Amino acid sequence: MTTTQALYVLEVASSRSMSLAAQRLYVSQSAISQQILKLEQELGCALFTRTVYGLELTAAGERFCREARPVMDAWQKLCQDMQASNPEAKKQLRIGVGSR
Repeated sequence: MTTTQALYVLEVASSRSMSLAAQRLYVSQSAISQQILKLEQELGCALFTRTVYGLELTAAGERFCREARPVMDAWQKLCQDMQASNPEAKKQLRIGVGSR
């Protein structure tokens, strides 16, 4: 399991749509679908079911999201804290324009 896979599951669960999740995350729908399928195979259970109203979480999917949300929030906070503690990590791009 990767943090990317967990992020994809949480976003699909939130939007109830792989295409909407793909738009929000700036990735292809195929990439999300493939990663969720790999995760489901690794876990040995389905996380979503398709309905006429979109995707819905299975019982396993609900548990996954409940457990993954605090982990992903902590991961995001850690990444932000690390970036904030190292101002050198952010590079500035300067673009110069000549007189012509």
